[in-house]
Formats: sequence, C-alpha cells, structure tokens
Amino acid sequence: MGPRYIAFRAWWELRRRMGLLKRAFPTEPQRQDFIGLQAWLANPGLALLAEDVRTQLPQADEATRERLAAEAERILDGQLRFFSASWHDLGNDWDWHTHPETGYRYPSNHWTAIEDLSARAGDIKYVWEKARFAWVYTLARAEAHTGQDHGGYVFGQIAHFLALNPLNQGPQYRCSQEISLRLLAWSFALAYWRHHPALTDDLFGQIMHAVRWQLHHVRQAIHFSRIAVRNNHAITECAMLALAERLFPFWPESSTYAVEGKAWLEAELAFQIYPGGAYLQHSHNYHRAVVQVATLILSPAGLGPDALGAVAKERLSQSLDFLLACQDQTSGWLPNYGNNDGALFFPLSATHYRDYRPALHALALALGRPSPYPTPGPWEEEAAWWSLGPATQTSATPHLVDGAIVVNGYGILRHNEGQTLTCLRAAAYHDRPAQADNLHLDIWHRGRNLLRDAGTYKYNAERSTLLAFGGSAGHNTCTLEAEPHMLKGSRFIWYYWPKMARLESSADGRTLRAQVQAYRHLHPQGITLARTVTVEPDACTWHITDCADNTLGKSFCQHWHPAPGWEGILSIEAVDANGDPLEATVADGYYAGYYGRKQPAPHLTFATNTGQIRTTIMLLQALPPALYPDQALDE
Repeated sequence: MGPRYIAFRAWWELRRRMGLLKRAFPTEPQRQDFIGLQAWLANPGLALLAEDVRTQLPQADEATRERLAAEAERILDGQLRFFSASWHDLGNDWDWHTHPETGYRYPSNHWTAIEDLSARAGDIKYVWEKARFAWVYTLARAEAHTGQDHGGYVFGQIAHFLALNPLNQGPQYRCSQEISLRLLAWSFALAYWRHHPALTDDLFGQIMHAVRWQLHHVRQAIHFSRIAVRNNHAITECAMLALAERLFPFWPESSTYAVEGKAWLEAELAFQIYPGGAYLQHSHNYHRAVVQVATLILSPAGLGPDALGAVAKERLSQSLDFLLACQDQTSGWLPNYGNNDGALFFPLSATHYRDYRPALHALALALGRPSPYPTPGPWEEEAAWWSLGPATQTSATPHLVDGAIVVNGYGILRHNEGQTLTCLRAAAYHDRPAQADNLHLDIWHRGRNLLRDAGTYKYNAERSTLLAFGGSAGHNTCTLEAEPHMLKGSRFIWYYWPKMARLESSADGRTLRAQVQAYRHLHPQGITLARTVTVEPDACTWHITDCADNTLGKSFCQHWHPAPGWEGILSIEAVDANGDPLEATVADGYYAGYYGRKQPAPHLTFATNTGQIRTTIMLLQALPPALYPDQALDE
C-alpha cells in the first residue's frame, strides 16, 4: 500500500488511542440556528430538487405503479429491502443499533470505539443499511407516480433517527460515506417534501443542526478516506463537501468545505478512473456508484455542467464508453466483476439494480452527450429526477458495434449484432485488487449470462467463504489446484499482486490472448498463466486454451461456473496437452447475485498434470432472450 498509507494509518491510530479523535468529533456541539424553515422555503435555490420535478418525470406504466405502491406499503410497515435484494422486517421502532440477523446490539459509545469487524456482531453493513435512507428515493417515486402521501413517514423516521443516534455516538457514525449518503438522502427528502406539514420549524432546526455536524464529521475524517481507503468512499464524501455551499450557504464553514471538496473530488476522479475508463476498485458496481455521484454533481440539481474540470470530465466520458463496451445489450447488465455489495446509491428508476442503463443514460446527458439508448424507456427516469434531459438521441446504439476492445486489462468481444458478449480479465495491479479474478471469462448470449462470476456474498465472513466467492476458484479461470493467484490476507487484503499482465486481440476481432504473472507467493519469479479465447460467432462456440509455464508439481485446473440448467444447453469439453479427453468434476458451488444471499450453483473443474487444457464450449440450442441474466438457462 506504500509508505504514505502506512504513515497515515499509524498517525490515525495514535490519535485514536490518545483520545484526540474524540475531541475532533464532539458529541454535544452547541446548536446555532442560522436559518429558519420559512426563510429556507423562500429560497428554492437551496433545495436539491427543482420545484417542478414531478412534472419532469416520465409517466410510469401500470405495472410500475402497482409495484411501487406495494414496495411503499412494505416500507411503511417497517420492512426494508437490504442490498437491493432480501426484505427484513425491522418494525417502525427499530433502535438503529441492532443487527437484524445476529441480534447483536452495537453500543452507543463514541464512534471511534465501535468495531466494524466482529465475528460476534456480524456484518455491520446490515446495521447501516436503513440509516443510509436510500428507501427515501423509493417512497418519493411511489408518491410521484401513485399520488400516495409518504412525507409524514419520512420525516417521522428522520426524527426517530435523531432521537436515538446522538451525534458521533454509535455505529451510524462509524463510516463517513454512510453519513454522506444519509445527508444526500435527507437533502433529497427536504427538497421533495419541502411543503409537507410534517416538516415543522422545530424538526427543520433539528435536521439542520444534525446535518451541519455530520458534515463536520465528514470533513474531519476526509483524509482517512482519501489516503487509507481511497475508493468510492472518498468520491462520495468529497462530493458531499462540494455541495455544502450550494445547499447550506448560511453556515460560515460551507464555502471552505465546498472549495476543498470540489478540488479533492476532481483529484479523486482523475486518480481513481484510469485513462481509458476502467475503475481502480476493479468492480463494475462500485464504478457505477462513482458515476451516479458524479452525475449528480454535474446536473442542474447539483453544481451544474461546468462544476468539474476537463480532466475529471474526460475520465467520466471514458468511463461511459468503457461501461457501455462491457454491457450486455439485451438486459443492460454488466459482468459481476469484483466486489459487489448491491449498492445502488440513487434507486430512481423501475429497472433491476444491475441494469446500468439509468445511470449511463443520466451520465451521458450530464456530459452533454446523446443517450446511448433508444428513448422512451424506463432508464430515463433517473436523469429526470436530476433535471437532466430530455434526451436528444432516440434510436442510435453506437456502442454495440461488433468487434474487439481491449482497455485497462479488460478484453471484450462482441458478435452477432451485439447479442453475444465475451469478456476476459487480465490485470497487473497498481491499486488494491478486490478479487483474485485474473483470466476470468464471462460469456453472455441474448441477455443470458452463460458463464458467470460467483459474485459477492458478505465482506465479514469466514475465510473459506471469502475464498469461495473472491478466490480464483470462484471464477471461470485456471489455477494450480484450487489455490488463488494471490495470497489472501484479512478482509479486503491480498498479498503478492500480479505485476505483469498482457492482453491483446486479433485483427479479425475474434480472439483474445492474455498472460498473467501469478503465484508470486509460491515462486520467486511467479508462474505465468496464459489463456487464449477464440469465438466462432456463427456457431456460438468458444475455444479456450490455458497453460502454465510451471505447475510446481501441482495439478493444473480449469474452473467453470455455468448458469443453472446448463446441461443439454451448453457443451463443455476439454482435452489435455496430449489431446486426451478430460472428465469434469462437478461439485456444488455457490452463486451470490445479491449481497448477503447465496444459492447452490454448479462448479465444473477439469484437472491435468500436463500443464495445458484446451476446452471447447458450444451452445447446443437457440435460446430466447432472458428476462434476467441470472435466471436458469432452462427456464
């Protein structure tokens, strides 16, 4: 991680142990009322949303309205959808500190004394999820499209949070990004329900006091995120600071926060998004999180199209091109590369959480580019909430040109007029890797994810579970026996990152060739793994050749994770270096399409002592387009 990281962590830990951090994050700061509710209402420029935002939204169909009404009813009954997936019944008197699965209740100590990694407590993300207040966006959408009134419930829950979560005490202040997302959601709620009778003068004053000191918290902890974490957390927190003067100009510190936040945000975007468009967290889902935050900043709801400099906007434009290149055209989904906790910061459309079209449509408009998708469509709503649009493009899909693209360690082959997508990963890491997924192969056809990543289950889990999903054997790649390409450390840490990787495509756009230096913890020079993938698009056939320059006396293995129901639909056959057939071992693996939820899934392994495996994968029958890419192949 480098000397800067080590020095900062040591300095931060010293401040924590000496009690200096407690002084920087007060628990009972004096309340000062800089603006009252009526004065705030008289200045519409202080609100995140436009007054007429309801009239800008595209009309929802009957099915969407019914689904929104049902979801809103569940939320009002005290239920919550966790990580874009499973519903938990918390009740409306939940204490904001108790883990809904383990029953562990976090103490109300100063946040610096709260553990965020504990086997006894369970995954702290379960305690943070409701306090992120992302469900506010669902209730706003439900009200906008059905006419139901949800403002009273929203303000009641904010008041409930304020009563049970004193400033800087308890688990809800452990993470500055969670605070930033909460402040964005509260700002959204204030703007949308600004004239609601439940927003009284007293509650408004309480909210402003809490917002001011939570923003102070974000500023005091910003360098932890910018140095020790340096990922989407830093982007979110810098963006919240950048919005301070726009939303809260009546505070004396707001202008300083805004200047600092905007400068840091530009620096982080330029650093975290690689030239070419890929993201340093090696995760499409976290890349989407950054895109959503940046889109808000560039929108009329945020700071406007000129808020960011040329370098940051160029990186965002490259992000748009990169993510479009990786996207399945039928579903709007992308391969499930890297860590994925189900995060969707702004759930402002009727699409599935893994459908990237709403975010990429909005980003295109924020950058002054035409929409890459046909309009009208359900992907337009997110942009409308931020007063972006309407789109000028109605039918063009320029990113779906067949051929090969290689960028930032990602190789993409697109065939059959965009209906077949083949993605190969080969990365030399300069920033912290998320999963040991080098040489992972993702294959899509007509919206179906034929060969897929095992996904992400939980960040706080036993080592064997972490390896089953984040290790090399949880990917469609090759290994020495089932060992990961890197040495697993604790939690998010991997050691012995691959420092050499090559990836190229053939001139005819049908072949990808990759090499990666792996297993540096097993051999001083590492082991070179090579993979060649050639597609016969007309026959829907893939030829894969894997080899290792040294197996260290271990079995050379190839792992495949097909979607359920693959038998009779996919043929997967392999031979060794001598041309002798290999028989697959079929084991019970796991798939986590949603964070915190796993299900059994097939895991095929071919093994040889010859150091080479040649595999042919063939689609045996025509498949109709899939409703969702993770549905069984035989449905």
